[in-house]
Amino acid sequence: MKTGSSPINAGMDRRRFLFGTGLTFAGMALARRSLAEAKSPAPVPNDLSTWENVRAQFAISPDYINLSGFFLASHPRPVRAAIENYRRAIDDDPFATVEKEEFGSRLRVEKAVAEYLGAKPEEVALTDSTTMGLALIYHGLTFEKGDEILTTAHDHYA
Repeated sequence: MKTGSSPINAGMDRRRFLFGTGLTFAGMALARRSLAEAKSPAPVPNDLSTWENVRAQFAISPDYINLSGFFLASHPRPVRAAIENYRRAIDDDPFATVEKEEFGSRLRVEKAVAEYLGAKPEEVALTDSTTMGLALIYHGLTFEKGDEILTTAHDHYA
């Protein structure tokens, strides 16, 4: 190792660094262009009046009868397309996409839910799962000595 150099920059000179940086930016530009040119998914037929049309929305194997309760389930075509579009948007601009979705969409959804429920948006809590929603409710309950709790086995197992 040369005098004054450290293990961090050992084997790296300015020319290699600049060349590698240039390649990185060129690759990013090409990837961005490829994403912009990517085709969007084929439009989904709106006619869901028959079971065959509804079933065609899912990419699940026809070899099984799937009775999932949406704990772990196949997505219909419009949902898969939305997931793919969101994934591409994250690839294209992670920060702006998440920032916009996390705050902008959340506020619109809270407002719509509140309007539907006849509540105020600040009274709506969006959670990422049933388990989280139930945990918020359970931890918000206060009990006095002697209170009785009635429960059932027919509820979500959280």
